[in-house]
Amino acid sequence: MTITISWINHNIDTKELILISDSRLRSYGAMDQCQKIFPLERGDCCLGFCGDAQIAYPLSVQASSALNNFIKTRTRIFDVLEIKDFLCKILNNLISSWDLKKSEKLTELKETNIFFGGWSWKKSDFIIGYFKYDDSGFIYHKRKTNLPHPFRDQNKSFLFLGDYQRDYENEIKKILSASFTNSHEKNIFL
Repeated sequence: MTITISWINHNIDTKELILISDSRLRSYGAMDQCQKIFPLERGDCCLGFCGDAQIAYPLSVQASSALNNFIKTRTRIFDVLEIKDFLCKILNNLISSWDLKKSEKLTELKETNIFFGGWSWKKSDFIIGYFKYDDSGFIYHKRKTNLPHPFRDQNKSFLFLGDYQRDYENEIKKILSASFTNSHEKNIFL
């Protein structure tokens, strides 16, 4: 089971990127208290993952290491939009070096998602999305989770990756609805 969630929290005069994840790695048994979020040394973006730890974990570690080792990707010379493109190349190069048939790679990677998000100084805004593998390799997706009222986010900046997505969305809808109802009755949320 994996749950990785990201959203852009909007305050009155600022925004912040929030990324959370469970800490269980599962491959040959389960191991708790493990890292699934990798902040990059440049300080304005990070990686996260969900999927089979035997595949997703080394991909994340290697991609993070490669980005941290190259001075232009480590020092913010490149914007996160450009980092996203470098990351795509890194992931696809790693997978192309894997000595499996293309059909076997597709099967092994079908549940693997690599989160990437950060602050774009070119857009003056956060970007969030994920890489998903298909027949042609890893592709970056910006699809967001659409939560109904009362989560009033016009930009749909909430992203969920992992197992039990429908169950999680139903639970968060209940929590947000109850929170909105209680806040509205107390005139706090207005």
